[in-house]
Amino acid sequence: MTDYGSSRQYLKLLSESELDKLHESTLKVLSNTGVLVDNGELREILTEEGAKLEGDSNIVKFPPSLLERAIETAPAGFSLYERDNNGEEIRIAGDTVHTHTTGGPSYIRDLETGERREAKIADVRNAARIMSRLDNIHAYSPMVSPTDVVSGAEQVEMVNAAVRNTEKIVENPVDSGTEVEFLYRIFRALAGGDDELKEKPSFVISVSPISPLAFDRLSSEALIEGARKGLPLKILPAPTTGGTAPVTFAGALVQQNAELLAGLTIVQAISPGLPTVLGPRLSIMDMRTSYVSWGTNELGMASACAVQLLNEYEVPSDVYGLSSDSKIMDQQQGYEKSMNGIVPALAGADFLSGAGGLESLKSCSLAQLVIDNEVFGMIMDTLNRFEISEETIALDLMDSVGPRGDFLREKHTARHARKGEQYQSQLSNRDTWEKWITKGSKEISEVAEDKARAILEDSEPVDLEPETEKELEVILEEAREYYRK
Repeated sequence: MTDYGSSRQYLKLLSESELDKLHESTLKVLSNTGVLVDNGELREILTEEGAKLEGDSNIVKFPPSLLERAIETAPAGFSLYERDNNGEEIRIAGDTVHTHTTGGPSYIRDLETGERREAKIADVRNAARIMSRLDNIHAYSPMVSPTDVVSGAEQVEMVNAAVRNTEKIVENPVDSGTEVEFLYRIFRALAGGDDELKEKPSFVISVSPISPLAFDRLSSEALIEGARKGLPLKILPAPTTGGTAPVTFAGALVQQNAELLAGLTIVQAISPGLPTVLGPRLSIMDMRTSYVSWGTNELGMASACAVQLLNEYEVPSDVYGLSSDSKIMDQQQGYEKSMNGIVPALAGADFLSGAGGLESLKSCSLAQLVIDNEVFGMIMDTLNRFEISEETIALDLMDSVGPRGDFLREKHTARHARKGEQYQSQLSNRDTWEKWITKGSKEISEVAEDKARAILEDSEPVDLEPETEKELEVILEEAREYYRK
């Protein structure tokens, strides 16, 4: 895809005065209401940096000066690197959007039977292999939570399966300091050492506060350990309107922003300058049914507004993207995912999530992963600026061809068609009706299933060095033994 400039133009849903109001309200929440921090070590770290404790409680209050310092020290951009021989750099700097898979569902649509079943560790491997061959998806968040592994060891099992089947960026949530330690050992083994891992990181870990406004003992522990080890971190609050956040969008945005900035401040207090991504995950509760919707158009709007706030802070953002409430690969999936993906992308999101997800993130599909690769490709092409110059305006060409002329045989047409002037779909059917019939009249879901199967048949695990393979096995067995206790 040709990049004709780095000056990305942003969609702005909020005015400057509205942004100021949301920011000022965020500061008031953090300085007046505060955040519950259920971890003595973290409370001590924050008070040493200038935060205040409310009496004998575990409520930490953040003065504006502490928040401003964190925003200043957090880098506006950073690089991640693929692990293959080329080590392709993925630069997170606000000038383009990157993408990753959904993560966490415990159910998957079986590629062969179509049934909705519990996810297995083999599904983590298969999704990684398919995603590796999809050009428009840049990072892999293990797509499912497997149900056939040692209870408690899921995150270690998922990352182990992921890194053996893709050399693209891997990101994964962590729930405790122990998980951070196990994952760090995997990352270090693959990188070749501590220094190599820090110089060219290929991994991101994410930590979620508990809405509203709380970091429990284990999530605090994970933040402390992740920041001390120098791993790129993502803060992922997931408040729900009307449930764990105000039902009003303005109130929910402010609370979410407070949770994001509290997390950023914690990370920067422990490790100033550490690459930190802020990942707002505000979801919408249907107040008629209490169903938490990830397909409503308000989700895309809320994501875009959160991105606009984070752009003011010049901190990288990661939002849902391709999300839908539909249970199958149908028209509802198409319009909900496209709407919720394009709006935050236009607002300036650095990462879009959701590839492969179905059913409000409760299940996923390998075929849907293939379809979502196509959606991401179209979104990225929409953001890509086209060239405006004398060559592309082509006044001389129009003059020479003249009224009712033919541009098809002109060298200018061939030259610019080869340069990628138009997006070339790898999945959409653009044949005539008759040709579509002769090819079997397949719906897009069938085409995607065929492509997923073809990739799996033609893919192999990552070829790891024998010493690395042995070290990963040792780490995995230690994790299994630890969580069996």
